[in-house]
Amino acid sequence: MQVHTDLAIGTHAAVLAQLGGAPGGTTGDTVALLINIGAAVAITGGAIVVILLVRRKLLRSGPGDASASASGLLDSLRKLHAEGKMTTEEFNRARAKIGASVRRSVPVRTKR
Repeated sequence: MQVHTDLAIGTHAAVLAQLGGAPGGTTGDTVALLINIGAAVAITGGAIVVILLVRRKLLRSGPGDASASASGLLDSLRKLHAEGKMTTEEFNRARAKIGASVRRSVPVRTKR
């Protein structure tokens, strides 16, 4: 049994030495390399998830988004008009264009 145990230990040592890479390499080098590769994979995966979430948020635009942004724009225009930085004619033209834009972007529901 003693010979068999020594042979098994010698075999494991030989495998570990081969994993070390170049002659004289240690298993510590291999472990450090594997940790670095794992960290790189984890960071890359995290970056991909963040990019996909931001992309989805930026590309998601439903009918509610158009009316919400139009509402904010109208508030800004009302403020400019109230401060005298915009004439009534300019305000009415801008308001009509925003209203037309919102009507085009919001689907019309018909009753059946």
